[in-house]
Amino acid sequence: YVTVVNFSHTKQLRSFTGAPLRILVSRQNGRRYVLLRGIHESQVSSFRLDYIRQVKLGAPCPELGEWQRDAAAIQAWGPTYTGGSSLETVRLVLEAGADEVFILTRLQRERRHGQVRQIGPGRYEYRAEVPAVREILGWVKSFIGRIVVFESSDERATAMFYADLHRLQELYASTTPACGGEMR
Repeated sequence: YVTVVNFSHTKQLRSFTGAPLRILVSRQNGRRYVLLRGIHESQVSSFRLDYIRQVKLGAPCPELGEWQRDAAAIQAWGPTYTGGSSLETVRLVLEAGADEVFILTRLQRERRHGQVRQIGPGRYEYRAEVPAVREILGWVKSFIGRIVVFESSDERATAMFYADLHRLQELYASTTPACGGEMR
């Protein structure tokens, strides 16, 4: 086991003791995270390596090899890992014109372990299984204006997505000028 002293983006120090399972590297920004399984529980937490202030070596962990083998099979979207063995499904349908090849290129490049297929003229479907749908929402929202359908097995994450869209619509509707008017 190891004990890490970590500081968060709010600069608060936090200590966590657990078994080091795996290092995850973000394909988007190159940040590196360590997954640690808690010493007294099966909770798995991730810590940015550049936020760790101190590491102390602890007692041997008899289950370390087994836990690390299990962690090697994790298909994480990002650094969040819920610790569950079941994956959640995501389905996203996007629309892109024939002159917007960059959208499909970006979708293919950033899909991670998801699948992309064309389902009609200018329509593309992305499907993936992820440990936490909420973690993928920021990426999904980056396609706003092109999203035709967003569905997921996590009803709360889907509701959050559509609530955010509704709020965005309200914000922009309140600042849209009347015909012939100017924005202030």
